[in-house]
Amino acid sequence: MAATASTLADYLARQMPIYGQISREHAMRLLLLHDSHPTREQVTQAIIIATARRQVARGHGGATLRRV
Repeated sequence: MAATASTLADYLARQMPIYGQISREHAMRLLLLHDSHPTREQVTQAIIIATARRQVARGHGGATLRRV
């Protein structure tokens, strides 16, 4: 079953480290290597959704992500 951007956002939030941050590219790789092999558009949407839900926060002008 194909993953939706919403389920990918939840997956990303669970994979984020408790302390520190990861690069946006690392987050994209995490999602692309997920079981369902999402498209790049779904990955970008997942990051946007996770940010809007305040599951993750952007830092350094959007270059890094951290857990909220």
